[in-house]
Amino acid sequence: MNIEGIYRRFIPYIRGRGPADARLTHLESLSVAQVESDGLEMTRAGRRFHGVFSTTGVAPVQAMPTTTAGFALYNPESVKSYVIDNISGSVLSVTTGGVGGGFVAIVTPPTSTLPTVATGAAVGSRSLGGLMSKAVLATGYTIPTPAGNAQWGFVEMTSSPSGTQIAGGAGLTADGHGRLIVPPGKLLGLSIMAINTSAVLYIAGITWHEVELDLE
Repeated sequence: MNIEGIYRRFIPYIRGRGPADARLTHLESLSVAQVESDGLEMTRAGRRFHGVFSTTGVAPVQAMPTTTAGFALYNPESVKSYVIDNISGSVLSVTTGGVGGGFVAIVTPPTSTLPTVATGAAVGSRSLGGLMSKAVLATGYTIPTPAGNAQWGFVEMTSSPSGTQIAGGAGLTADGHGRLIVPPGKLLGLSIMAINTSAVLYIAGITWHEVELDLE
């Protein structure tokens, strides 16, 4: 049995009912990436980005947020969606540290007042590719009152401090693995839930890739 395919670079899928060629890679695999490492193709294609929300510390919360997102990633695109890869937070300063913490998240429309870039926020390419991200990273952003299926929830945690939090030596991280998608014109609101809101401050960063998706 012969399987024919075409070796080409990643290009966005164009909707239609015409024939589609199976895309092969220069390592003689299908584009399901059984040879390439996880995430390689989106990074190689210049579609993976990372960003720091702010260089100013943000306090965690002690209850599920309502209309304030400690951190916000806004997608102003008209076509591309942002698929979240990873979210990380590092303790910037601490007076009396507690133990543990986690990210809570919401995907929601913005208010009529759109997010603005926070002090020190920056976005960079993961491959120094030619594409530029239009993402806006903000802090302390007021979101609409959660309603319908736009609600706060915990992000899957992979690592959290197991001892007393120390500035520069403690942090937490959550892997998205495609479980969080920010559609065009929407935003991802984040907050860190931990103790000692007046004593502990975090800086946070995020990694995502941008792709055209048929969202349902």
